[in-house]
Amino acid sequence: MTDVSTHIDQDVTTFIENVGRAKLATELGVSESQISNQKKRGQLPSSWFFVCQEIVERDGLEVDEDRFRRLFSFKEVTSPEDLRHSQPEAAQ
Repeated sequence: MTDVSTHIDQDVTTFIENVGRAKLATELGVSESQISNQKKRGQLPSSWFFVCQEIVERDGLEVDEDRFRRLFSFKEVTSPEDLRHSQPEAAQ
């Protein structure tokens, strides 16, 4: 059985290596050490998603969309009920 966290870590590492740490840092406006820290962590901040998606599209990188999304630290929603509970209550 494959350890999912290890698989995701490898995907983050592969993504960073394919784009290039310096290029990714420049595009995101962060330091290369921040890129290295996220690589060690094994997940990218969700706030980086759209910039990374733009890089993928612009540079013609081939990525599986579902696997690509899992590289980022989005909050997981397990059901529509979870989504409803995360919405603020309307003022009465």
